[in-house]
Amino acid sequence: MMIHFRRNALQLAVAALFSSAFYAQAADIPQVKVTVNDKQCEPMNVTVKAGKTQFIIQNHSQKALEWEILKGVMVVEERENIAPGFTQKLTANLQPGEYDMTCGLLTNPKGKLIVTGAAHQRCGESRCAVKPWRGDHRL
Repeated sequence: MMIHFRRNALQLAVAALFSSAFYAQAADIPQVKVTVNDKQCEPMNVTVKAGKTQFIIQNHSQKALEWEILKGVMVVEERENIAPGFTQKLTANLQPGEYDMTCGLLTNPKGKLIVTGAAHQRCGESRCAVKPWRGDHRL
């Protein structure tokens, strides 16, 4: 009986530790609210720093819509089928540059998304060097 109690207490403590670490990390991600109506996005011009940003997209139009981040003709990130009156969240990890935002219908004007700052590079200026594994295959 005591073993089950200790195991359950340990499981709860571990779960609390992981969830608090997750929420602390999520709180560090900047948020940008974008409202889409029948004619455009509000705001139409958004500037964020390179890295992760959470976009909170609110549909204030009369139809279901999609909201996209475009680099040229390529879709970088998107949220589809946002019903009227609903809100969707999208977390994007963006590199510096200029992007377009679709604002509901394809006939609506596109918004501008400017991403500033240095890009996060895991491997430096050159390609990532692959290091050979030096372990043993035996179990």
